[in-house]
Formats: sequence, C-alpha cells, structure tokens
Amino acid sequence: DLQNTDLFAVMTKGHLQALVSDGVPETKIRVLGVPDPYGGTLEIYRQCRDAIQASLTALASELNGCGADE
Repeated sequence: DLQNTDLFAVMTKGHLQALVSDGVPETKIRVLGVPDPYGGTLEIYRQCRDAIQASLTALASELNGCGADE
C-alpha cells in the first residue's frame, strides 16, 4: 500500500519518478544512488548488492540519529 508506507528507498532517480507517477510524495522517497545492474554480469550484480547494503546501513544509521562521525 503506497499511501501507508513511511519511506521508500530506491536505487535510481528513475525508480523515484515511477513512484512519484503513482502518487507517492517525493518527500517519502530516498534515492540510494545505486546503478541498476540489469543485464550485467554476476560480478556487477554482486557489486550492486554490496552498494545497496552499504547505502541501507548508512540510511538506517541516519534514521536512528547516528551520524557517520558519532
């Protein structure tokens, strides 16, 4: 349910635009800046996985009020 979700974490600005076009306010969307690996090699998918994990860890720290230098 798009309207009842507090925060969407998406990989790209294209993903953001897809949610906005479905009525999700842009303020509820965080772009992780991770390139979509579609069509890439297994190694590219692994790099994408690692980038997503790192971005989500940083986002979770931010949401919990823990800065990177704390």
